Amino acid sequence: MGVSVIIIESGNIETPIWEKGLVATNKIVANTSTEIRNLYNPLIEFSKRIALNSYRSPAAKVARVASQALRARNPKRRYMVGIDARFLKLISQLPCLVRDWIILKALPSYGYELNKL
Repeated sequence: MGVSVIIIESGNIETPIWEKGLVATNKIVANTSTEIRNLYNPLIEFSKRIALNSYRSPAAKVARVASQALRARNPKRRYMVGIDARFLKLISQLPCLVRDWIILKALPSYGYELNKL
């Protein structure tokens, strides 16, 4: 008898890791020189914005999908959980230039050189 393999592709999940990440970031920033803080501030603020505002699927929803997949007589090969997982799947199907442009637009700018792209 063979082994069935399924993939559960979830996006962000509502867990304490988001708050823990913010606490850790704030500690690191507090112990960093002003020069370094100024240099990395766009990335720091971007990370905080993601941690505070990103969509997260409830953990119970992910567990429910996993449970359904495990109990299914003929499970699907892939299960998508969360609108963000579906969005990433959609982006992965785009041509590289379009995908790279979308990602670049989402990331913070670090200066004159990147702003010219």
